[in-house]
Amino acid sequence: MSKRSKAKLTVVKTKTRKPRTAAEPSNGTNELRDDEMRALAINHKGLFERALAAKKAKDADFRNCCKKIKAELGDSGVAIIKAMVELGSEEGEAAVMERIRAQAKAARWSGLPIGTQIELSLAEPDRTPAVDRARDEGIKASMGQKPCKPPYSPDTEQYRMWMEGYHGHQKELSTKIGRGKGDDDKDVRPAFLQRREAERNEGDTIRDPGEDAADRWSETH
Repeated sequence: MSKRSKAKLTVVKTKTRKPRTAAEPSNGTNELRDDEMRALAINHKGLFERALAAKKAKDADFRNCCKKIKAELGDSGVAIIKAMVELGSEEGEAAVMERIRAQAKAARWSGLPIGTQIELSLAEPDRTPAVDRARDEGIKASMGQKPCKPPYSPDTEQYRMWMEGYHGHQKELSTKIGRGKGDDDKDVRPAFLQRREAERNEGDTIRDPGEDAADRWSETH
């Protein structure tokens, strides 16, 4: 082996300089200059104000949505809607059923007959005919403004009943809306629902302390 082959080879490593980000100091120290800190603060102020305005708008929309639900479905309306949303998944359905069982047991232990009745009902299997379930699914799809797409094969009775439920509800809607020029936005709700919402809107002039607390939280977070 020659002396040259025994010689150690020196590898020179070159360092790649990373591009400086906006938050890194430009003066070679570990601290940002005061004017750099000021520029960052002004930039974040604008971002914060826009995000806070968007959050307040969404919060207001959510509160108005809840008020309308209460006006049309009663004081327990929001709780009903929350449960319906939860029932949209298998995990949510299991959680709702577990709460019902717990409440039924509490009622039975408290000596209320309704507790025993609910427990007996929960123990019974669902004996609703498949065609009846299909028809109700069609009605629910129409109510939810879903497309007319039955989840059944066209050669089944469930398909026919699903379509019957869907189109039956659509026909009912057609008799209530669009009855003439300028009538598309007509409020077709029962009179008592319209009165209930009007009464609630009158009460909105007195602001709920809880809403003030929510706004204070938004301004400080």
